[in-house]
Amino acid sequence: MMNRIITPSRSVKRRTLAPLLLLAGGVWACVTHTHTAAQEPINPSPPPAQSVEERIGRARELYLEGSQGDKEAVEEALTLTMAILSEDPDNAEVIALQGATMTLKARDTFWPGKKVKITREAITLMDRAVSLAPDATEPRWIRASNNVHFPDFLERLPVALSDLEILWKKGEESPGDFTSERRQKTGRLLGMALWRSEREDEARTIWEKARRLDPESRESRAILALMEELSKPETGNVLGPARLRR
Repeated sequence: MMNRIITPSRSVKRRTLAPLLLLAGGVWACVTHTHTAAQEPINPSPPPAQSVEERIGRARELYLEGSQGDKEAVEEALTLTMAILSEDPDNAEVIALQGATMTLKARDTFWPGKKVKITREAITLMDRAVSLAPDATEPRWIRASNNVHFPDFLERLPVALSDLEILWKKGEESPGDFTSERRQKTGRLLGMALWRSEREDEARTIWEKARRLDPESRESRAILALMEELSKPETGNVLGPARLRR
């Protein structure tokens, strides 16, 4: 006897397919919804505008990065300072920062003649900054901490020395206005300027005073290392007056 092939009735087919169609429709709806949502344009809110102080702070950071050899940071700092000065052309601190950053650009320039040209333009900017705000601390600090490292032929040691003496005196008269780190840095650089000016005893006195401000600090260790190095006869001959470098 042959087996009969049982074909489902139409009603059974409908009952079987209905849930499958419903499920398929739900999956398609989910896929379609997800695809549509992914295609919707996203309009992110623009970042909040930075204040002038924030932008100046960033320019300072870039200058410090540039002083460690980052050439891209130098270019970014110059672009940023120029943008700030386009809005506030007499901002003394930013003018000084731009000048100091230009000395880094000069450092990275190949041709000696162009190096000197850029450096002299930078000096003009830093001098203008201090003349615009002679009582302000930052323009003078930027010029002093930059110019103290210049070679002798640029004749900037007297300017740096004068600036550092003014800043050191301010720190002694109003210590609360300065961090101990800034005061120690000022003392370290002032000692360097005094040493190069053949005033070695005064340099040692300033270094000792600066170290006592915070004997365990990194600046204090740097000052001590410098003093120890200069106490060696062979180093003293190489780094003697008017030869001490960065």
